[in-house]
Amino acid sequence: MSHLTWCTILLIISGFKRENAKQNIILILADDLGINDVLWNNPSAPTPHIHSLAASPSGIILDNAYTLPVCTPSRAALMSGTYPFKLGLQRGFGKHSPEGLPLNTTLLPEHLRQEGYSTHGFGKWHLGFCSESYTPLRRGFD
Repeated sequence: MSHLTWCTILLIISGFKRENAKQNIILILADDLGINDVLWNNPSAPTPHIHSLAASPSGIILDNAYTLPVCTPSRAALMSGTYPFKLGLQRGFGKHSPEGLPLNTTLLPEHLRQEGYSTHGFGKWHLGFCSESYTPLRRGFD
């Protein structure tokens, strides 16, 4: 993966095994990942681990989508299930403006926690940091 530009692996959500075992969910959002930077589109791309996850019987490759040229709108859409322009986030945030994904918007990790999942995220957030209530630990992540 040395030649790939990975700015983000946003989130891994995992359900622990129980009597009523839930399906594990691993969701990866990678900034600046080109169509030929993955093994399923380019046999010489060095991404065997991502390929084995995506190509497994329960894996899904979402490769027919359009995104905006900055990271915040993509994250906002993924986390909220809402088009970024409906949240006013089609251009992202200003560098020093106190903004964030609206607090009245329920995010994916909050929905998953309600279903009994343990939620974990790592990487770049870029969905608000102007106060503690906008941060990942207050938006559904454990």
